[in-house]
Amino acid sequence: MAQCACWRKAAASPAILRWVNAMIKVLFFAQVRELVGTDSLTLDASELATVEAVRQQLAARGDRWALALEEGKLLAAVNQTLTSFEHPVASGDEVAFFPPVTGG
Repeated sequence: MAQCACWRKAAASPAILRWVNAMIKVLFFAQVRELVGTDSLTLDASELATVEAVRQQLAARGDRWALALEEGKLLAAVNQTLTSFEHPVASGDEVAFFPPVTGG
């Protein structure tokens, strides 16, 4: 089936590309995933400067989110690298939240 030229033009539009690239993917693991009820979501990165800003925005979604993302009881990674909550986030980044790992 032939594709309409208008779709090709829209897909190449800088505005469309900016919108797509202005998103960050957030992943949840282990108990965090169980509490929030999802393993991933996307957020608009334009208003989120740090991992802590992402955590705060998500924690504001309700009691289960606040419990899962409680400050001091969580680790974070950006683009698969363990990082601090002050670490900056940018369009296209992947942010992951997970509980600290303990062993016996």
